Amino acid sequence: MRILIAEDSAPAALLLQRVLESAGHSVDRVADGSAAVLAAEEFPYDLIILDAEMPLLDGLSATRRIRAMQSARAEEESPILVLSGRHGASFEAECRLAGADASIAKVAGKPTGVLDFVKAWGGRGRDPEVPSSPGNLGLQPPPSGAPEGLKPGEPAAAPSWCLDEDLLDLMPAYVVELRKRAHALSDLLRENAYTEIAGLGHQLHGTAGSYGLPDLSAIGAQMERDARAGDGTALASLLERFRRSIDSLARMLPPEAEDGDGDGG
Repeated sequence: MRILIAEDSAPAALLLQRVLESAGHSVDRVADGSAAVLAAEEFPYDLIILDAEMPLLDGLSATRRIRAMQSARAEEESPILVLSGRHGASFEAECRLAGADASIAKVAGKPTGVLDFVKAWGGRGRDPEVPSSPGNLGLQPPPSGAPEGLKPGEPAAAPSWCLDEDLLDLMPAYVVELRKRAHALSDLLRENAYTEIAGLGHQLHGTAGSYGLPDLSAIGAQMERDARAGDGTALASLLERFRRSIDSLARMLPPEAEDGDGDGG
């Protein structure tokens, strides 16, 4: 099948693409909802996977535009799955109202469970083999004892890494991306841009969990909480923990693997 992924987090999109292509599917990737609408206008995809929270045009708005375009052309509708950290009946109803076939909750772990939904929903025509409320991706659960978050003033424990061998070749690029995010966090802190920091933390929480990195995922969750509380002091301390964790992860990789850090220190 030919599948379209719209996800603004490059590491998350790359990981999902890896899983789908390993199962023999052809994947096109775009980084925002507007690009997804344009891609859907150009090609009748067998399945469209949209992240709910994207810049320029969010997943639900993109879904509405794709459905309007398909209706105007009298085209058969491609199944649309919406990925989100949100879940519950209310959000599912929003997705259905927008025209999506399913809302899928993101949870920690490599997204191998998405293949079940590809099998059920993929292909032109919307006659799924699964219930209309699939709930979540059925992803691998986080490792036992994974940290829930970091409390103010608690001693910084050394991160423990148990890297997925299937993802080792993706890790160097992810480390570079993490350093860029640490640099962005430093800039945003100087501007007291707490809304943007909360978004950065939310994305880190989900993506690091998908890569099997619970310590970094916990930092992302704490970053989002501290930003929503407007706690700049806690965020400054968390930034240092974030940087140390990135350095620790980088040391687990071959010396030649990381090409540039993008962090400026």
